Amino acid sequence: MTTLAQKQNTLAWIAQRFVGSIETRPNGGPIVEMFQKTVDGISSGEPWCVGFAWFCVQAIDDLAVMLNGGAANSKLCRTEWTIALWNDSPHKYSDPSLGRIVVWKNDINPNRGHCGIVIGVDGNDIITVEGNTSAAIGDQREGDGVWKKKRPGGNIHGFTRLGYLGPWE
Repeated sequence: MTTLAQKQNTLAWIAQRFVGSIETRPNGGPIVEMFQKTVDGISSGEPWCVGFAWFCVQAIDDLAVMLNGGAANSKLCRTEWTIALWNDSPHKYSDPSLGRIVVWKNDINPNRGHCGIVIGVDGNDIITVEGNTSAAIGDQREGDGVWKKKRPGGNIHGFTRLGYLGPWE
């Protein structure tokens, strides 16, 4: 039986394996399209932070099925849109922990957002791996790749942190 802790640790490990993967064109390229297709089988140039998170979660579910039999059991809403992911997924938390998905809402356009996978907590800061962000310091949402970020207090300038989703909790 695969435990919750094993899934969370493996999610953080898998996400980190993709750090440095970059687009070959805006919201496109072979690896980005692989992430985008995880959600709905389509790659049409859409923002892909949720696609990246879903790819990593799906990898854990697929591994659990191969090792244990049975069905995948992630509770996340299958969507490529951040706000729908937040609104339609159960198991919302106010505190970060390894393997949770952090979700932010854009302060100017509340229909847009960003998400990342929590791979660590350092005091009040969270360490994440995020798709469709930038390697530079700052608040990039439409970046060029998968990068590790340190978010002070879990915050991004121009975004409100909605909270954390537990894919298997």
